[in-house]
This record gives sequence, C-alpha cells and structure tokens, in this order.
Amino acid sequence: YGPKPTQNAKTVQTAKSKLVTVALARKQLEAVREKFLAAKDTIALGPGAQLNPYDPRGKAFDAAVDALRTTIRQITRTPGEGAMSDWEGRMAQAQLPGRGELESATSQKIDQIDDMLSVIDEGYKGLLGDVPQAAPQQGGGSDEFVVGKEYEDASGNKAVYRGNGKWEPR
Repeated sequence: YGPKPTQNAKTVQTAKSKLVTVALARKQLEAVREKFLAAKDTIALGPGAQLNPYDPRGKAFDAAVDALRTTIRQITRTPGEGAMSDWEGRMAQAQLPGRGELESATSQKIDQIDDMLSVIDEGYKGLLGDVPQAAPQQGGGSDEFVVGKEYEDASGNKAVYRGNGKWEPR
C-alpha cells in the first residue's frame, strides 16, 4: 500500500542492510581469527584434529565458523536467485575455514574472507557516497591512496585509508 519505493530508494535500503550484515560478519570473522590463534599449533587444528574431535579449542573454533556461515550466505546471496542446490551450498561454504585443514590454508581463508568483506563494504559504501571515490596519485606508485592519509569525497565525507582496500570513516 502506498507508493512503491523508487529503484534508488531500494538500492539505498539494500546497501544499508548489507552494510549492517557486513559489520556483523566482521565481528564474527574476528571471533574466528581469535579462536584460530588460540588453537594454532595444537592438536585442535590441522590434520591431527580428527584424533581429538572434542578438544575445547577446536570446538570453539567450529562454533565461531558456524556463526559466520549464515552471515556470509546472507551477504553473498543475490535477491531472487531462489533456493540453492546441495552442490551450490557446498561450493558457497567451501570458502570457510575448517579445523581439519592445514593451518596455513585456514589462515589464508580467513584473510580471503576479510578481503571479500572489504570489497563488499567499499562497494556498498560507494553506493551511499560514504567512501572517497578518487584521490590524487601519490609519488607515482601503483597504489593510488596513501596509508594513514585522510581523504574527502565530493560530498564532504571523510575517511582515512588503512591499506589493503580498507577505509576508516571520520
């Protein structure tokens, strides 16, 4: 009832909703990272984890990954795509770390999820005008932003570039 929201209003609403979910995923990913570091170099992780499946450190890591699982799906799901097949579900979840994997692979997966969240965060903030979209080239280097420097976009929004595609709003 009432007028339908314009496509722009829908885009803004979707972007805001996704940013809330990205913030939740970041908190959950930090919990995964903390549990990983607490269990690293023990029998709780890696190929030896199957020898002690009830290790409390390993169980805590599993619980942290499980909490992240649904949130990642919410972020990466495309509206209107319908139900996933079992195979699609397994493929979507393959990016998540598991305690039976080598620690180097687990660490890499955690970093890749962090990178993915940064890209998604930047994209939605860009739609909302919350992230500087351009900055002058500095010193002829390949990175167009200087780590630690504050930038301002055309709308007056300010953010500090933290490197690796990460911004801190001011």
